[in-house]
Amino acid sequence: MRIFGVAQESSDVKVADLSFEQQKELLELQFRNKQLQFQHEQLQFQHEQKKQESELEKQLTVEKWRCETQREKMALEKSGWTDPERFLVCRTDPERFLMCRMDPERFLVCRTDPERFLMCRMDPERFLVCRTDPERFLTTSYCFRALYQFEAVTSSGGEEVSQQIDSPEQGEARSQSGVKEGRESSTQHQETDEEVFSVGGSEGRKSAVSVLSVRSSGQKPPGDQESKMQMMDGVSGSDSCESVQVVDLLQYTPLGGVFYWDVFRLPPQAKKVKGWEIRQILDTGLEVFPYPIEQSRIQRSAPGNLEDSGALTCPPVGVSMPLPDSVLFLETPHVARWDTAGKQWRTDGITDLSYEASEARISFKMDSFHTCVLMQDTYANLPFQSWELRPLGRDSALFTVNAALITVSITIQGNQCMLKSEQEKGLAHVLGKWMSGPALQSAMLNAGINIFVNEYTDKYVSSYGKDPLTEHAAYEQMALFSSACAFSWSQWNSKCGAEHLVMQACEHHGPAPVPKDSWRLYLLGAQRSLKLKIREKSEVFSPAFYPGSKFHSTFIHMLQEDMSTDGVAKTTESHYLFVDTVQSLLCATRPLMYS
Repeated sequence: MRIFGVAQESSDVKVADLSFEQQKELLELQFRNKQLQFQHEQLQFQHEQKKQESELEKQLTVEKWRCETQREKMALEKSGWTDPERFLVCRTDPERFLMCRMDPERFLVCRTDPERFLMCRMDPERFLVCRTDPERFLTTSYCFRALYQFEAVTSSGGEEVSQQIDSPEQGEARSQSGVKEGRESSTQHQETDEEVFSVGGSEGRKSAVSVLSVRSSGQKPPGDQESKMQMMDGVSGSDSCESVQVVDLLQYTPLGGVFYWDVFRLPPQAKKVKGWEIRQILDTGLEVFPYPIEQSRIQRSAPGNLEDSGALTCPPVGVSMPLPDSVLFLETPHVARWDTAGKQWRTDGITDLSYEASEARISFKMDSFHTCVLMQDTYANLPFQSWELRPLGRDSALFTVNAALITVSITIQGNQCMLKSEQEKGLAHVLGKWMSGPALQSAMLNAGINIFVNEYTDKYVSSYGKDPLTEHAAYEQMALFSSACAFSWSQWNSKCGAEHLVMQACEHHGPAPVPKDSWRLYLLGAQRSLKLKIREKSEVFSPAFYPGSKFHSTFIHMLQEDMSTDGVAKTTESHYLFVDTVQSLLCATRPLMYS
């Protein structure tokens, strides 16, 4: 593969004076430049098209919300409620509550912060903000119940409101008196609303959806104690939905396999009768022993002495186990149990977690025998502290990443990669073994070392938001010159804006480390690249170019300006498999975006 910089033709040199081989090579270079320019314009067009589609989707969502709000306001005015602020209790913004009628989960968010209100769906923890303020929670719960009853009455044909349904004035007075006098008369309402409308997990959402289905059907709202108890029975047990903690599998990764814990009944024991050994054989195999035992069975086992029955309650199951040898946990692992009914991993029910890093042992307790798994934050090593890519020889390079919790080095030789690290515990099966790039990436993920990004990384890790076209073009050009040039991170990459990239680069040969005085800063953009005047240790960032240098259309042409003849020759002799492996590794880690 040959790469040359196309300079401006001198007025004294004519094409006819060139040899046939030179003319042919010039035409090939011109065709290649045209082809690269066309590909760049095509990628830029696709990026702009996706950006326009995203803007149109946002505008469509806003218009739908406005139409829905207007429809709700017209419905309220038509029904005769002339004071919506008083009816909805939430005096600060009635329109916001009208929007929440379609989604009761959003109503449990703090009413005084509109930005948090609009973002509540992105963060489930904000749903429970009203739980910390009983007065606010009582007001919002009663407000939602008043709207529930109002829709049930209006949907039945505009009949008069019965005496069982409180008016807005009575509701407001009741909520205030309940707060001042200890809420003795509204304790049952509050407990019911906390169970039905608390949104802590999937079961809570199911309860809210069931309430909405009753509202849409126009049935009479539950007003007596019996109906309230039925609504409470729809919630799982006595635990509130706030205790349900579902694991986000996009943020956490299971490591070390799945651990099954269970207890079985003893099989029938052998009996010896007159020299014969009699043993009963069961076709069902081992029988699972239910744990914890039902409370009714415990009470029947200890009749007449209820005080002693408390000692028979089932204690939590204690577990202590060593960590798998094939996994490296960089921080305290999370323990999750499998929820068979909900088909999800949950962390509630796991208590007294203890982690001993020196002995590689973890201990915890669980309320029953569960199927468990150890999990680690997928993006614990992001963002990177620093990185460096330097050549070791022909078709050989070393890629070093100083991540947040560990430092790893990947040696690249042709299309093979080998992992190196000072941390050997848990990585003995991966270190020092040659394998392909995808195989190494899979092995590192299974071992608990994740320095790679995916399409969900930007949702959990902060980045610089660089232009993806410019970024991937830089990775391609870095791979082309990785046999003769070294590249490293720069602190000024975060100061140059989203349209540009800043990195350190220099020509380097041999396996020795790069001298600190050899590094130079380069500014990369979609249109041109240039060498900067400032150094890495400068106090202020400046886009001024280095005196005597020129800017070029691509990064590799900018590097050729300062490279020797031997260095340029090495880049033209690089094997395409080596270039492809380096480029794939850079695109998989994206160091210019997450460092």
